Amino acid sequence: MIELKNIEKGYRNPETGSYESVIQIPQLTIGAKDHIAIAGPSGTGKTTLLHLLSGLISPDKGSIVLNGTDITSLSESGRDRFRADNIGYIFQSFNLLDGYTALENVMLGMTFTGKGSDKAKATETLKSLGLAERLHYKPSELSTGQQQRVCIARAIVNNPKIILADEPTGNLDPATTREILAILKENAKDKILIIVTHESEVLDQFENHLDLLKFKPQEQLS
Repeated sequence: MIELKNIEKGYRNPETGSYESVIQIPQLTIGAKDHIAIAGPSGTGKTTLLHLLSGLISPDKGSIVLNGTDITSLSESGRDRFRADNIGYIFQSFNLLDGYTALENVMLGMTFTGKGSDKAKATETLKSLGLAERLHYKPSELSTGQQQRVCIARAIVNNPKIILADEPTGNLDPATTREILAILKENAKDKILIIVTHESEVLDQFENHLDLLKFKPQEQLS
């Protein structure tokens, strides 16, 4: 379960020096198996919210409790370890290392838990995503859809309880989009899945939507 209370995050305007709020969430609860799509145009704080939930950044105010752990009370290193153990993050820009193969990228992602990598598990995860013939290909040798599958493999290989996906289908054709969504949902059956998107066809695949422009205090999903 995810619980946000009195969350606010903003930035200093470099020209005026004034504080500008990006996100204000009085209260939000997300159930342990909820699948939610975050909608809204650019600039409404969708990626910022994912960064807050993952502990990549901290709120200016409020608390974020993930499965009983208040990540806003953890140190930066503590948040890093919690994220490695509990969260799978699929970045919009992929964030794959160009000099590493698909298999090596996934294995490297496994090491952040401090338990080392498992080549057999990484291999099996990539194979389950249809990349059996691409294990030793580098990102530049893969199609956009294949690179996205490597990102998904890296995100799910440690069996996280929470999967966060930032525009995972933004650069894909409709057919590949459907395939990626099916893969994400299949691998998040018993997990929290939160996906950021601006595509109506992706939103249609989710029963729960969170529009940050229309967010109301005390709104609760679950």
